[in-house]
Amino acid sequence: MGYGVARSQRGRGIATSAVRQLLQFAASDGAVQQVFAHILLGNVASSKVVDRLGFSRGHTFIDIDGAAVVHWAWQVSS
Repeated sequence: MGYGVARSQRGRGIATSAVRQLLQFAASDGAVQQVFAHILLGNVASSKVVDRLGFSRGHTFIDIDGAAVVHWAWQVSS
């Protein structure tokens, strides 16, 4: 999933709400156990979104384009 929020609309919880709804949908039928997010190291706003929603920060790796990316994981509650 990729997303962007218009500059004039940032800071209003739109991304957090959208990702929360996607997580709820993903977990709704029991088929999904984990969701992963790969976020560029310098993308503080997106890192805050997933952190706020309970993702755990994992390792940092270098992607195919040479960019540092952080692996985040969210576990469906049992």
